[in-house]
Amino acid sequence: MNAYEAKARRIWKALRDRGANPVWCETLTQGDTPMIAIGFEFLSHPFKPWVKAFMLDAVHANPALFEGEIRSWKKGVRADMAAGRASGTVQQAIALWGRAKVDEVMA
Repeated sequence: MNAYEAKARRIWKALRDRGANPVWCETLTQGDTPMIAIGFEFLSHPFKPWVKAFMLDAVHANPALFEGEIRSWKKGVRADMAAGRASGTVQQAIALWGRAKVDEVMA
């Protein structure tokens, strides 16, 4: 395991300990930049869970930055839903779990 893989696992564990639901993590490179990607499950379903991945540069990645990315994404989803232009993924989530549950997860 290299240093970035170890860092990714520490971040994954810290996020889980802080109440998030990370379900996987990996390291990769984008050009010459090492990256950490972490996937989070927002709603569970046996066949179609709602999982969203976030990726940050490995050098600067930390739990707070991932949490900030999640907050920013949720804010955008809420704004899109309010404007009636929810993405296809969000529309599928609403169809599967209901608007109230999606609103709760996006809060």
